Amino acid sequence: MRNNILLITSAVIILFSAILISCTSGESCMSWKDMEAGELYKEILQMVPEALGTELKIGITNHEWLRTECGISRPSSDAGADDVNEYLNELLAAGCDMNEYIIHFASGSFLCGIGMVSSISESPIRYENVGFGPQNVDIDVGITLGASQIEIILGQFDLGAIDEAMNRMDESVKPVRTKYKGVDILDWGGSGVDLNRKLAPPVYDQLGRGGVIAIQGDCIMRALEMETIKQMIDARKGDIPSLADNNDFVMITDALAEMGARNLYLSGDVPSYEIYRGLKESVKTSWGAIWEVELLDTYNVSGSGTGKDELGNYSSVVLVFDDAESAETNVEKLTNRINAGMELRNTVWPENPDEYEIRAEGRTLRVIMRGIVGVLGPTVGNSNFFMGP
Repeated sequence: MRNNILLITSAVIILFSAILISCTSGESCMSWKDMEAGELYKEILQMVPEALGTELKIGITNHEWLRTECGISRPSSDAGADDVNEYLNELLAAGCDMNEYIIHFASGSFLCGIGMVSSISESPIRYENVGFGPQNVDIDVGITLGASQIEIILGQFDLGAIDEAMNRMDESVKPVRTKYKGVDILDWGGSGVDLNRKLAPPVYDQLGRGGVIAIQGDCIMRALEMETIKQMIDARKGDIPSLADNNDFVMITDALAEMGARNLYLSGDVPSYEIYRGLKESVKTSWGAIWEVELLDTYNVSGSGTGKDELGNYSSVVLVFDDAESAETNVEKLTNRINAGMELRNTVWPENPDEYEIRAEGRTLRVIMRGIVGVLGPTVGNSNFFMGP
């Protein structure tokens, strides 16, 4: 099961209120867990510079929601390694129940202490090494653009503890410390690969890259390049455009929030019709009836999420089209493709969904599905055959 979870979390890789609380550094910062979902997602989009482009994938996993729903206790800051590892295994088991086909994890970043390792216990992201760890994380965000991975963790971070951890470090692994627009930046050397440092404390990942980390009381960002970190800081401060200025991304996160999604996967990387049709001709025999069903019209952004209500866990899917007429037209097309896709057991879904509901609202096409619950939804991988480009 662990290998399946790692495949899911690596393939992919985001609730603010107006209430401010005092961080340990004395600065004001957001209380993420008190924030409504729609506001949270907007704040996350605000941290993603528009300069990165829209052909990216964003995974958002809400650790606080999982803890609350599943009765999981957050370890204390001085918890031992065994307690932290046990906590993470509980969190993963709650978020990725492969036996029940329930997958809430859309991201499992290196920065949150889970990703890029074959075993949770190998991660160097621990309180004793860097002054923060998995117990500080409320929301985990992984952003993938080509081969580049950007990570954000939201929570409450003790800046004094982080400073003490930096001071304790051996000179050979201390970062270069700078400030940019009032934000502390720790630079361990960017994107250089050095396997001799693989998963070494304090922050080296599976390729021995230290990266660049920006520290704030309510948010920690990691990228491999200093320029990317500066752009993220600029975007959060509103000094440059961000995805919060992109109507399609705002519309899709608003829709998913209204549908109760608490863990999200967003993608602006939409397959082209040319690639899809070429593939269709080459493999349609093995895929059966679905190839005879009309494709969806081209959409701009896709998103999926998971939530839970009185009936249990469910998946939500949203597609954003150019206009309301296109969204309405595709209700029937998507219904036909779902019905044809149900024949593809162990490809699109391990089991058929118990039920689904499709409707158009404005420029969005919205789907609720039960029975098989996955935050990745029918928006990536084999599921593009099901949805169409």
